[in-house]
Amino acid sequence: DKKKHQKEGPIYYYVFNTLLYCLLVLHIYWWVLMYRMLVKQIKARGKLGEDVRSDSEDEDDKRD
Repeated sequence: DKKKHQKEGPIYYYVFNTLLYCLLVLHIYWWVLMYRMLVKQIKARGKLGEDVRSDSEDEDDKRD
């Protein structure tokens, strides 16, 4: 039984670390989006500005 777990151990290690790195990338991406939004809000002095997110789906909906 120990031999079975010894072989599976490294697999779980790499899967878990890969998922953690994906989460880290998502956190960095979200932080960059929030930072851009904050900078635009400060430059616009609180006025309502454009959305920094991608709006390709919105354009498709408007065309239909």
